[in-house]
Amino acid sequence: MDDGKPHSRTAIILRPLGSAMQVAGGFGIGLTALAMYVGVALGLEDAHQREVLPLFRRGAAAHSFAGFEEQLERLEAEAGIRQQL
Repeated sequence: MDDGKPHSRTAIILRPLGSAMQVAGGFGIGLTALAMYVGVALGLEDAHQREVLPLFRRGAAAHSFAGFEEQLERLEAEAGIRQQL
């Protein structure tokens, strides 16, 4: 029953999936770009010890980074912290 065109049935079946594959590919490229941005932003933040690129922190994350200096001020009174000799 082979008509000499075994791939024609596959092409007919997969043709409607073409647009879905393009959407999935675009989503994958966008997700990759977002992951690269976040990785670079976190790497630069770690290297410079300050926010270089915006990470759009919200809620508790934004509050914890906004009060960072306040946390460091209390550090000297914490147990286990020695004064410089």
